Amino acid sequence: MSSSQHRWTNLIILFILIAGAWTRATLYGDLRLSIAMPDTPSYVGSSAAPLFSWQAFTGERLFTTNLLYKLIPDSKCVDAPFSAPALKKEIFREIQPCFTKIVVFQNILALIGWCALAWSVARRLRRPLFKTLAAALILLFGFTPQIAEWDSVLSSETISFSMFALALALLTEIIFRLLGREDENRPAQTSLLIAAWLAVFTLWIFIRDAHLSAIAITLIVFSPLIFVKRIRRNKIFAALAILLIGFFLLGSAASRQSVRQQTPLGNAFNAYIFPHPARVEYFKERGMPGDTSSAEYKTWFQKHAAASYLKFLLAHPGFVGATLLENTAYLQSDFTQPYYKSPEIKYRNALLEFGKVFHPQSNAVFAIDAILLIGLCAAAFNKKSGESVGWAWLAAWMFLYASASLILSFFGDADGVSRHIFPAVETFRLFGWIFLTAQIDLSAQD
Repeated sequence: MSSSQHRWTNLIILFILIAGAWTRATLYGDLRLSIAMPDTPSYVGSSAAPLFSWQAFTGERLFTTNLLYKLIPDSKCVDAPFSAPALKKEIFREIQPCFTKIVVFQNILALIGWCALAWSVARRLRRPLFKTLAAALILLFGFTPQIAEWDSVLSSETISFSMFALALALLTEIIFRLLGREDENRPAQTSLLIAAWLAVFTLWIFIRDAHLSAIAITLIVFSPLIFVKRIRRNKIFAALAILLIGFFLLGSAASRQSVRQQTPLGNAFNAYIFPHPARVEYFKERGMPGDTSSAEYKTWFQKHAAASYLKFLLAHPGFVGATLLENTAYLQSDFTQPYYKSPEIKYRNALLEFGKVFHPQSNAVFAIDAILLIGLCAAAFNKKSGESVGWAWLAAWMFLYASASLILSFFGDADGVSRHIFPAVETFRLFGWIFLTAQIDLSAQD
């Protein structure tokens, strides 16, 4: 591609980003509009813990949401009205002084995250057509109601997905700089990108306990890159690995000692373990007291239930697979936020229908993603270019994280499953749009 064509392509992508951001910022109403949901008071209450205290990590909510909800101006905000569709208690969005700073931050983070991801993916493709197509597809994915309407809801879902998009954008830049040898000419820029990614990734990790799995996935998938001499010799990666291991140990310890696990884990045991004598026996053989009303059981449950349950899931992949297949309806959900209606948005119904194109409610998504992953890995093996290896690496990282997150979210709580698995399933849907364009772009170069 000539330098002139490259400039024009970048200008077109920049126009797409600006047009998309402006449309997103104006289409869904005032960015200050917010709505609380049943869990919102717990975010407010948990944020009262001193910021860097152990309680900020082991409280009812995690560190990052505690940090965000420090923006509330008054402790009385815990009494804000909330929407609970399950109780037939629905209200409309309002501009609430208690939550204005929080909801504006959520909307701005979404704009930054999705635009950054669209730019990062587009600039790593070769053909102008696929560059512009990737940018448009990613923005349409993030700015249609299935994702965008969550930005008004006072919960963890929106910042979880927006921060994931931003972290993935930074990771894409880092991987392609390393494998394309761009870091050799500008090592300071690469180091700055790694620092920015670590900051965003760490904050994202401490939004939900299920995100801890991403640390293990990152270390596993990154390990083959140590065979690249210049990467192995760079001390920043050794320091990065040590920091990630430290955050994993911190998060694991905080999760074990947290009160937030007890109710969801109890729901999981009631749904998946106690109705089945053979499964109960499995846990008894590994130390679980037989009398679930005893003090010994309560002590065991608090200290050992989470680790024992995780070992059970790892030891019984057939149970995990069969249970997911029996509940495929959850995986086909549209995940549209259920907490408020928006009659003021004139074309909302049309936008929801349009959004279904980019958020397909079909289990075929998982098979397509697996095929794309295999195809990208095969291309990396055959081409052995930095570009093909980069796309395969990112695809492997994203697919493995989405799989781990889906399993942990689904089996971590039998109550509110649809909301818990929403980020994981949508990650699979996003995977298809990103790596389909990457696969076609690589194929077009043959």
